[in-house]
Amino acid sequence: HRINLKGLTKINKLKYDPETNTVSNYDTENIMTHFVGTDFNSLYPSVMIKGNFPVGKPKYYADENIAKYYFEKWVKDKKGIGFLSCEVYIPKQHIPPLPVKMEKLAFVCGHVYGVWNFEELEYAVKECGCKITKFKEVVFYNKTFPVFKRFVTKMVEIKNEGTRTKNDALRTLGKLLMNV
Repeated sequence: HRINLKGLTKINKLKYDPETNTVSNYDTENIMTHFVGTDFNSLYPSVMIKGNFPVGKPKYYADENIAKYYFEKWVKDKKGIGFLSCEVYIPKQHIPPLPVKMEKLAFVCGHVYGVWNFEELEYAVKECGCKITKFKEVVFYNKTFPVFKRFVTKMVEIKNEGTRTKNDALRTLGKLLMNV
């Protein structure tokens, strides 16, 4: 996380290099004078309360044909959760869809290798023109369940009770436990 201090922090910009198909960031000479804060940690509880997570024992296969089968089956019926180790061709585009681990996390075009979940790959293929050129390994969970729903619902109740009764300690407890 970046710490921003009014009057001290320089404004950061992103720069796209079409030759290398990379995005880098740099500081400008301009100093920040006003901030609008957004608590991105609040995304964790919303994902945890709504999301289904893998449960049970995963199936693992290091076979190209089986990996391809599981991915294509998931695209068709959307049952379970899977992760695919594969090579992907990402055509030249302004914002490539898949993160690639290099020295840092990068978004690049061209031939890349990585591990992504099925949803990321489906989006890249259907919406961004990417092509999976080699399937390598797959980890697949047949079952999913909203494992954190009851916990987060209880923490929301605690936080709301703290807000309602003006009990900052109770409100903070609920908020912090949701974002752990």
